[in-house]
Amino acid sequence: MRIVDSLTALVFATFLLAPAMSLLGFGYDQDAENTVNLADIDLAKLIETDRTYRDDIVDRALLNSPVGMHAIRTKNWFDYRVFGFIKTDQVISGEDNWLFYLPGFENGKCTEPRRIRWAIDKTEAFSHIAAASGTNFLFSVSPDKSTVAESSLGPRATIAAGCKLGNARAWRQYAKASGAGLLDHFEALQHSTAEMSIYYRTDTHWNELGGSLALRQIASIWLDKDIGHPQPGSGTLLPVDTDLRTGMLRLPIQETTESYPDYWENAFPKEVGNGVRGSVIVHDSFYKRIIGPLKTLFPDGQFFDLNHPDPDSMRQAIAARPAYLLVNSVERRLIPRLVSQNYSWNSPLGMGLIDANEDAARTCQYRSVELADVQFAKMEPSTNPNQFTTLKDPKLYVRLLGGTMQPCIRIRFSTSSLSVSQLFLPVDADGNIREGMSVKFFDKIEPVRLIELVLPTQYAGTTIRFDPDIGESTIDDLYIEVGQTSTGIHSN
Repeated sequence: MRIVDSLTALVFATFLLAPAMSLLGFGYDQDAENTVNLADIDLAKLIETDRTYRDDIVDRALLNSPVGMHAIRTKNWFDYRVFGFIKTDQVISGEDNWLFYLPGFENGKCTEPRRIRWAIDKTEAFSHIAAASGTNFLFSVSPDKSTVAESSLGPRATIAAGCKLGNARAWRQYAKASGAGLLDHFEALQHSTAEMSIYYRTDTHWNELGGSLALRQIASIWLDKDIGHPQPGSGTLLPVDTDLRTGMLRLPIQETTESYPDYWENAFPKEVGNGVRGSVIVHDSFYKRIIGPLKTLFPDGQFFDLNHPDPDSMRQAIAARPAYLLVNSVERRLIPRLVSQNYSWNSPLGMGLIDANEDAARTCQYRSVELADVQFAKMEPSTNPNQFTTLKDPKLYVRLLGGTMQPCIRIRFSTSSLSVSQLFLPVDADGNIREGMSVKFFDKIEPVRLIELVLPTQYAGTTIRFDPDIGESTIDDLYIEVGQTSTGIHSN
């Protein structure tokens, strides 16, 4: 019995010590990520009574050891190849060895309709602010793999997806109903035939053929021509590493895909010709997969990758009023990016668009508006001229000049509040507004403010709403001017 106990103890000790010994002997595994560096360890946290920090350090070190990584690979191989189903914190199996990115399902949460409306309307507001300063703006969406390959999810991945597919249908329905000028690459991909494999089975992204359909869609708008796409079966079969199977599961199994080097080197440049000149492109990993052809389509384009941010340069490039501005997002990040992240008004994109618009608005010819002609809500005038005491959510309504030229507005005031000013764009002749169809001036949070915008001609003669702050403040030295351009505004 003692021998058995001793052997059991030895096996247990070996099990515990093997990762540590392999780490000491060989260092981190070649596939290690999020590793622990001695210089980064916080010694004060390491000796705290709370074990959370210590446990995280130990887990990251041991899991990234050669033995730890080998254990992960072995378990994943058995789940995926032997049992036919795998579910980790990053990957879940679908039908026929398809793999899907589990965090993209967002725990199956349903997106609130208000949040969808707000996000989609913001793309339209971006478009209008850009167009008024002479920039052709296009917001594009790369559909999630689960949207395009819904039939390959299988029952268990479908359950895990929860509201994911319903969310996708909901925002697309609203975008179509509201008339948002949004370029949904799903429109191009969904018409592909059964013979056209457009997404990798074991990667989150589209393959070369899928990417070519997206490029064709962009060119149809800005080149006004059909540049075609490579024909399935005309390319070369290649084995490639994929982000889900090779990367996240760490399984040394490549996927065979069709590549079209002859098409990209000959037919595509010929169809594109001189391409689209004077452009800025903001993108994430989907466009990164087709970055070579994109640079052929946009030969002098300035490219900004969200995964390698350069916020100051990006804002400056957009503020310079390029002729074309293409902004792309993968579908799973679309709503959060627009509501509060990379594509909010407090982002380089939003502030760059406002910078560009303000620059264009300086060419407007203005005239003063009598405050008696302005409608105020929750703003009480004081005995001093141009001074108001505000209640919560103050608003003022100003009618823009009519005519055939672009209308402009300039508002100057000082405030005791440090909250954000917001201008709402009317969506119909009755002055109705939508929350997302507005501009927030995060760069103007200061006691003395100057808000200046030029708008597209469609807003001539309409009434805009302006919220100077969130209220319970003093507004002083309020001056409002309206105007219009003398000529059409063009990009720089």
